[in-house]
Order: sequence, then structure tokens, then C-alpha cells
Amino acid sequence: MCAPDESILNGVELNIKSVIGIDSTSITREIQFTNEETLIYSAGPHIVMQDIATGKFICQPREESDSQVTLLKVIHDKDGSKTILGEAFSNNFPTLSYQDSETSHMLVHRHLAPSDHIIEVAISNDGIICYTLSHVFISAWMLKSQKLISYAKINPGIRKLEVLPEDENKVILGGIGYLRYWQLFNERKAIEESQENLHNGNVLDMQFIPGSNILLALCNEGKLLIFENMEQREISLRMPATCLAVSSQECLLGYNNEVDTYLIDKNFQLHFLHIFKLPIKAGIVTCAAYSPDECNAVVMVKCENAIEIFLVETGECTVTKPFGSSLCTGGIKGISVSIGKELICAYGYDKAIRVWSYSRQCKGIAEQHFSDNPCAAAIHPTGYQIAVGFENSLKIFYLLYDSLSLAFSIAKKCEAIAYSPCGKYLAFGQNNNICIYDPYTLTLTFMLQGHIGIPQQMRWKKEYLTSVCSHGTVHVWKLGEKIIDFSSSDFMVKQAFYDETLDLLACIHTDGVFRVWAELGVTMNFESTEKEFVSLLLCYELDMIILGMKNGLIRVMLWPIVMPPDEEAEPEWSEWPVHLGPVNYLSIAYSTIFTAGQDSMIVCLSAKQVKEGRVKQLVFKKENESLNTLSLIPQPTLDFQIEKIQQLNDSIRTLESDFFEFEQQEKKYEEKINELKGSYDKELNKIIDEYNKTVDAIEAREKDFRIEKDEKNAQYATRLMLQNDKFSKMLNDEFEKYEHLKEEMETSCQKYSGQREEILTIHKEIIEQCEEDYELRMSKIMEAFNDLQKKVESEKKKYEAIIQQSDKEFEESMDENFRKQKEEIDEEKKRARECLGKHTKLIRDNMTMQKEVQILNEKKNEYSEENKNLTTEKNNIQEKLLELDKEVEKREEIIKKRENKIKDLRSLHIHLQNYRFVLDQKINSLKDERIPMEEQSQQIQQHIKKLYNELLEESTTQNSTLKLLLTFKQKNSEALNTNQDLREELLNSRNDLNQLYSDLAKLLEERDTSQLITKLKDLYFKHVGKEDLYPSEEPTKPTLNEIFLKEKQDNIERIKYEKTQQEFFMQVMYKNMNSNKLKLEEEHGKQVLLKQQENARLINECYDLRQEKDFLNKKISDLEAEIKRINYSHKGGIVPDSKPRSTVIKDTPFQEYMKKKYVTPQELYRPKNKPDFRIRSLINELEKNRNEYAKQNRKFNEILG
Repeated sequence: MCAPDESILNGVELNIKSVIGIDSTSITREIQFTNEETLIYSAGPHIVMQDIATGKFICQPREESDSQVTLLKVIHDKDGSKTILGEAFSNNFPTLSYQDSETSHMLVHRHLAPSDHIIEVAISNDGIICYTLSHVFISAWMLKSQKLISYAKINPGIRKLEVLPEDENKVILGGIGYLRYWQLFNERKAIEESQENLHNGNVLDMQFIPGSNILLALCNEGKLLIFENMEQREISLRMPATCLAVSSQECLLGYNNEVDTYLIDKNFQLHFLHIFKLPIKAGIVTCAAYSPDECNAVVMVKCENAIEIFLVETGECTVTKPFGSSLCTGGIKGISVSIGKELICAYGYDKAIRVWSYSRQCKGIAEQHFSDNPCAAAIHPTGYQIAVGFENSLKIFYLLYDSLSLAFSIAKKCEAIAYSPCGKYLAFGQNNNICIYDPYTLTLTFMLQGHIGIPQQMRWKKEYLTSVCSHGTVHVWKLGEKIIDFSSSDFMVKQAFYDETLDLLACIHTDGVFRVWAELGVTMNFESTEKEFVSLLLCYELDMIILGMKNGLIRVMLWPIVMPPDEEAEPEWSEWPVHLGPVNYLSIAYSTIFTAGQDSMIVCLSAKQVKEGRVKQLVFKKENESLNTLSLIPQPTLDFQIEKIQQLNDSIRTLESDFFEFEQQEKKYEEKINELKGSYDKELNKIIDEYNKTVDAIEAREKDFRIEKDEKNAQYATRLMLQNDKFSKMLNDEFEKYEHLKEEMETSCQKYSGQREEILTIHKEIIEQCEEDYELRMSKIMEAFNDLQKKVESEKKKYEAIIQQSDKEFEESMDENFRKQKEEIDEEKKRARECLGKHTKLIRDNMTMQKEVQILNEKKNEYSEENKNLTTEKNNIQEKLLELDKEVEKREEIIKKRENKIKDLRSLHIHLQNYRFVLDQKINSLKDERIPMEEQSQQIQQHIKKLYNELLEESTTQNSTLKLLLTFKQKNSEALNTNQDLREELLNSRNDLNQLYSDLAKLLEERDTSQLITKLKDLYFKHVGKEDLYPSEEPTKPTLNEIFLKEKQDNIERIKYEKTQQEFFMQVMYKNMNSNKLKLEEEHGKQVLLKQQENARLINECYDLRQEKDFLNKKISDLEAEIKRINYSHKGGIVPDSKPRSTVIKDTPFQEYMKKKYVTPQELYRPKNKPDFRIRSLINELEKNRNEYAKQNRKFNEILG
């Protein structure tokens, strides 16, 4: 934090080592990624960045304390990530900060009021124009010159802004009942609103898909709108969503306790992928964002009193916490440090305790929530035990395998707890007394009495215990003996430290003043003028005293305090800003100082002592080296860990062998894949060429058919014209004959006047019969025509209904099958990754490629069949045209016959002389009716032709639909068969796994480790077999590909896309294998080091116990001699027999439970009445442990060698 000053002769140099935690309630803006491993978000007026890998927090304070962050946005592009920050001030204009790779920009919005905050920003793709949105105005800026182009007033309730990718002068705004375009006119410097509203509902969020002009808009009605080229589509969601995040390949939607992901394909269609359930009881997802590599997504959830943050790994379908545990809210009361395991135990005002690691990764290891707020907490120096005090009880937990388990509880009030540095004593307040327990046996050793009030603070220094009670009195104890009893009616003590070497008592009082007392608290050596001190820490090794203040500063002073010669001046001191609020607690572990504040942050500071202008590295005596860690952890758990290590070593060996085999198989598969790629490319090119040729041939045939059709239509029209001309000529000739006949008729009428009546009757009968025949025929024709029309309409409706029903049923069945198969395939993938590994994936990929080739061949056959069908249709059409020509000839013959009949009738009219006038009228009427009748006949003929063509087309479509239905039925039956096969395979794999688990359990129960490797090999060959190590040449049943390839480009792009996905999956699998291998090696090294350290400690303890044994044996012999002499003198020379005293060691509750759970065969056959000597039993156990550890070290060396 501060560089060393050469002018300072004595002092301390402090540097920030790491920052742990932050108050989650202070997170105000959206959380986003700055790169693949760093998160950024705002906490009040400050910006916080967190490294996901290490868990360390970096807080960047703003220059002005009254600033308020109103906007935080990160833009990812090819050049890198750019952070945009919007700020508001109480007495100044709102600003927007944007830092580019070349320059930084600051846009001061002087046209906005201080209360009008910037809430959204958008920048064009070329980086020239920047649009900002506030509660009242939309503004357009030239980014490089930082000049305002124009601004306009907006409707209330607008919260979202996006720039169109294809047009930098056009933006879209969304909000409550609003979604419209706005246009920027640079020439006249104006920005105007379009009158058309795209959507009337409430728009919650909207984003463009990267690399496209497609906009996704989220509405509050559970709908997702998709806008593409002024066209709108709508997707109904399963429930109303709250936020939206979009990447180039995925779309993420947040709900109450869940997150949905959708796949975006090449055609920008959305397909449902997965549902992620967040591990919380109740909450609302407020925002989400993707990382730059689009592999992870961060989600922020608002709970009742806090904010939770989760990482969603969409590729592996997992949800994790980047902080390890939940963040503290409301501030931290106190902390306790474990030197052995480098842990921090923190408790605050949110009814929970949390354990954090501070060495390498600053992440939460364990947490425990309670119904009441803890008053005090402390962690054992070894890190295996935690004591927590409440208003009504004291609870002691064991910290094993990153979880807390209750071991002991007392139903009495406890507000202060402290472990001794050596770990032998646990001191805690119990009403007005202090109880000192043995943490290993959890039995009472001392009871310190004499407090007026309840103890509220305790500090250990070696064997000295300093305690402060609620009435402000201070007591200093030395293992049951009271040394100092300090109390003052004027000054109530809040915290205190006692230095026994200098006989000085450092205190912070309730009035915030720091005072130093001497002579057992009688005289006051120092009193500070300031009254802002809250906490206190005395660093004996550094010769420093550190004071925590209300304003977040820490003050460092020399110890003992050196007063200047001037009595009015104060001693020298230095200050460092650490927290945003009061510093509640201070602690130290060797050269690391820990501060906890009201802002829920723990700051780790590395301290170096400066003496005479030089930095001095101090060598600390580690007090935890002599701690008996084995007594906190029972022997069965150690044996269990040894077995785990052996299993890990075996698994490492098998993984190494499998990895070598996988590498060889990978090389073979790569060669095969390359060969298949080459062959597939050649076949694809051939198929594409054939496809193009067939398309060209079909187009050419269609052109020829159209030309022939046009020519035949023209010929038919010319024929009809010629026929009409002939018919008109014949009629004219007949009219001329009729006029000639008229003249003859006048002459003949005079001759045949007597036969008039007979001829009239005959003529009437003939005309009536003709009319009746004509009407009957016309009625039959019209009835047949109407029946045809009705049948055609009914068949059309039936056909349309059948098509709609078949389409719906097919779509529903396909959707259901797709969902079921997708769920089953996801489960199979998860289990297959654990059991089989890579070779199953490669086999499936090869089979899918073969299936695609088969599909292409089938399509080739389908196209050839379609070509044949077209040729047959062409021949049928030609035959039908010939039949039409024949029908036309037949009709011409009928016309000729009718003409002959008309001639006969006219011959009869020659004989009718008296009926001239009537005949003239009828002939004129027939002339008038002739033209419309001919037109009607032509119209009827044309209509019949149209109906005939339509019926032909409908018959062809019916045939094609029938073929499609047959193919769909076949594919559906194939899908059902594959589903049944997959279910049977799943059941078989489950049975195999259960058998494997039972065999493994039997192996683990056996304690003979000599034949364990051979048995594991036998078990492996039993369940897996040698044949499974290499891929079988017989093809397995492939999965159903339900994607219909319509066009040539879609086929090629889908194949390339699947290849890239396969390569990406292979890379991810290799990375996971390497990371797992490294983790296993690190764990093995750690376990070996821990065992070696434990062996050294056991040896040292054995030597100490032997020395104690010799010393006690000497004392016992001396005492026995004296007793004999005394008895001899009293009883007249008779020496009685003496029996040795037996001592019983009391075990902890955890040890008793583990002894009941794990019983060794030696304990079963041990005699019950045999006395147990402490020293002999410990020595025997240590010797046994030494032999066992020697054997284990040999095995480890053999394994590593």
C-alpha cells in the first residue's frame, strides 16, 4: 500500500496481499466479464474486480466519494474488452467514461440535470457514434471528438437502447409499452422518432445476436420476439423470464430459480437445450452475461437479504459459485486465524460463520447458518476444530472434508472464545466465569472466577490470558492465577492487550480513546487526542501496535510508545486506508495482518519490519509444530485416507496406461478420419456435380415441355379458327339456299295448300321431341357438372384437412421424439464420459458420417426417381393431348350429323307453303339465340379443361404426399426401434454398473493389499474385457438424424459445423484429462508430505515420552523406597505389597464414535481386565505406527519409482 521511505529509521512496511469477500448488498449494477477469468461489478461508488481462479478481490475506489455508478457495461470485440462506466454526482453533471485501446473518452452531459442518470449506452460498429439513454433524453455523440450531435426527449419508462448493425444512424428503443425506431440526421443535426410501434407490450431486455442483424426482445408476457429484416416472429416461453443474455451460438434466459439455454443454429433458429436449476431456495435472476470465449455465463440472483452469484458452464452443464461460498452481508464482527491450515473463520450479523482460505486461493471452504447471530467464534490452530458462542449456548464443531459436524454443546451464554497459540487450551466465557477446556478431550481443566460482568473479549499470549467484561474491567490470568484486576469508573475498556515483558496494558475504551497503562493498571503512560479508535492489535515480534479506526484507516505506532521531547506533541505514527467503514477486528499470523471491517471485507496485509532504515525479515518460531494433530483426527480416518491414496495411485496408473492406449487409438482414428474426409469430400463433389447436372436437365426438360405446350395451344387455336370459318361459310351457303327455297316455296304453297294441317301437326311433334331431348341432355350435363363441382370441393376440403392433421401429428410426434431422444442422449453422454471415454464418441462420429453418406445416396436415388416421375408425367400429358384431339374430331362429326338433320328439316319446310311467316320468325329467333349459345358452349369447354388440369395436379400432389407419409412412417418405426435399443442398452449398462459397484465394495472391504492390483485387473477384464479397449469393426446402430437437408449449402455447412464441434469436444476432453492428472499428482505429493511430517512429529513425541517415562520411573522407585521405610518403621519391619496405580485416558466424543464405528481385530481379542498404562500404550502405538508408515513409504517410493 505504501512504499518504504528512506528517511524512516524504524517502522513497518505494509502491502496488500489479498482481499477476501465483499458485502453482497452493496452490489448495485450488472456483473460482467472483462476477460475469461475476471469478473467486474460495482459496489456502491466503487468498482470491484474478482479473479475466478484465485478468488481474490480487487477494489478500485473512485476519485469522488459522492459519485454513484449508474451504468456498467463491457463490450467484447476483436480488439479486446472495453469497459463503459456511467456516473452521477449530487452537484455536478452526469458523465460517461469509455477507455479505448488508443485513447480514453469522457462525455460530460451538460444538457442533463444531476438527478437525470445515464442508464444505457450503445456504440456503432465502426466506433464513431455513441448513443446514451437517460430517464428523460436520448443523446447522440461523436466519440472521438467528444461532441454532442443532437438530443431529444423520450417517453417515460424507456430503459433499453440498441444500434442497428447495418445502419449506424438508426437505433431502437424499448421500454414499458414501447418499441420503436429512431433515426439520426447528421446534416440537420436532429434525432427523430418513427410513428410505427413495433410492439405494444412491455420490453424487459433486448440484444442483437453477434455477427447478425437479428434482434431478440424479451417481453413480460412470457414471449420472446425475433425481428429480422422488418419481419417479426414470436416464441412462447414456458414461464415469464426476467433477463436475457445472447452469444453467437446460444441464448440464455433467467427465471426465478432457473436458467434456460437455447441453441442458435446457422439459420438463426432457436432450439431448446437445457434447464439449469440454481442451488437456492428463493430468488430472482436479475442479470446474466457471457464470457468473451462464450464458454461460461455469470448469473446474478437477488435473494431476500443478499445477492448470490453463480457461474453457469453451458458446455459441461454445471452451476458453481465463484466465491466458493455465499458472501457476508451487514458487516463482519470478528475473525479467527488458523496457522496450521492457513484458514480464516469469520462471523458477522447474518446468522452464519464462514471459513475462508488465504494462502493460494481466497475462496470459501465451508459455511454454517444458524437461527441466531453468533456472538463469538474461534478456530483451533490446526484448523480441525471451531467453537461458536451464542446468547444461549456454546457449540464446538469439527471441520473435516470441508464440512462442519457438531461434536459438543453447552447450554449457557457465551460471548467470548479464544484458543491458546499452542492449541492446548480453549477459553470461553460462561455467564460471569471463564472456563478453560482441553480441546482434545473436551473436559474442564480450570475455572476462572472474579468477573463482575459477562466476558466479551479474550486474548492469549503464550500462557497469559487477557479478558475484558461487559462492565469495562480487565483481568490478566496466568493459568488460573489472577495477575491484574484493572477497572476504572471514568474509562470503560472495550479491547485490551497485556505485555508481560514490559508490564504495559494497552486499551481502547468505549469513548474511542487509546490509552496505555503501567504498574498493573495504576498509572497512565499515554492517552490519544483522537476519539475514533475501534479495534486494537499488539504485534510483539514486529514491535508495533496497530489501531483500527471508524473511517476505515489503520494506524501503526512503535511499541513501546516513544514520546517526543516536546510534551505537547504526539508520538509519530503512519496510516493506511483499508476499509470503506469501521475496522471491527484485527488479527495476526506470523507476518500477515488481517483486518475485518463493516464493509464485509477481510484484507490480508504482508508486514515487514524496518529497523535503522533497512527492511528486516523476521524468522518466526512456529508454535504449531508441536501440536498434536493426530489426537483431533482418529486413526480409522487416517487409515481410510491411506486407502484412498492407494486407490488414487492405482487410478493414476490405470489412467496413464489408458492415456497411452488412447493416444495410439487417437492416431489411428485421426488417420482413418483423414481418409474418410478425403473420400467423403470426393463423393460429395461427385454428388454435387450429379445434383447440378440433374437440376439442369430438369430445367431444360421443363423449358422444352413449356415450349411444346405453347406450340400445341397455338395449333389448337388455329384449328378452332379454321373450323369456325368453315362453319360460317356453310351457314352462309345454307342461307342463300334458304332464300332460293323461299322463292320455290311461294310457288309450291299454291300447289300443296291442302296438305298444310297434316304437315303442321307432324312438324309440331318433331319440334317438341327435339326440345325435350335437348332439355333432358342439358339438365343431365348440368347435374353432372354440379356433382363434379361438389365432389371436387368436398375432396379438396377432405384433402386439406387430412394434410393439416397429418402435418400436426407428424410435427408433434417429431417434437416429442426429439425431446425424448435429446434427454436420453444427454444422460447417455454423461454416463458414457465417465465409463467409456473417448473411443465411444469416435465410433459414434464415424457412424454418423457413414449415415450422412447413406442419406446422400438415398437423396440421389430420390432425385433419380423424381426425374423418372417427371418423364412419365410428360408422356401422360402427351397422351391426354392426343385424347383431346380425338374428342375434338368426334365433336366435329356430331356437328356434321346435326347439320344433316337441319337439311332434312329444311326440306320439310319446302313443302310448307302456308307456314311461311311462322317459320321466318322462328328462324330469326334461332339466329338471335345462336351467338350466346355458342359462347356458353365455349365457356363450358374451357371450364371443363381447367377442372381436368386441376384434377390432374391434385392427383399428382396426392401421390407425392402418400409417398412422403410412407417414408415418414418408415422413419418413425426406425426411430422407435432405436429408442427401444437405447433403453435396453441403458438398462444393461445400469446393471453392469451395479455389479461393478458391488464388486468394488467387496474389494474395498478386504484389508489384504498384496493382491489388490491383480484383483482390480481381473475385475476390469471381467466387466470391461479386452475387446472393449479397441473399437470393433462391426457397425453399431446409429442414432436417428431428424434434420431434413433441403438445399446444397445447408448440407455442406452442417457437416462442417458438426466436424468443428467434434474437434472442440476432443480438445475439451484432453484438457480435462490433463487437469485431472495434475490434480492427482498434487494431491499425492501433499499426502506424502503430510505423512512425513506426521512421522517426524510422532518420533519427537516418542522421544519425549520415553524421557518422561524414565523420569517417572525414577520418581516411582524413590517414592516406593520411602514408603517401604515408613511402613517398616510403623509396623515393626513388615513391608506390605504395593500395587501400581492405573490411569484411564478419556477420549473425545468424536473418538468414541469412530472407535464404535471402526473396530480393529486386535481390539476384539484384547483382554478386558488388563490394566492400561498411558506411557506403555502410547509407546506401543507409536512403534506400530512407525512400522506401518515405514511400509507405506516403501510402497510410495516403489510407486513413484
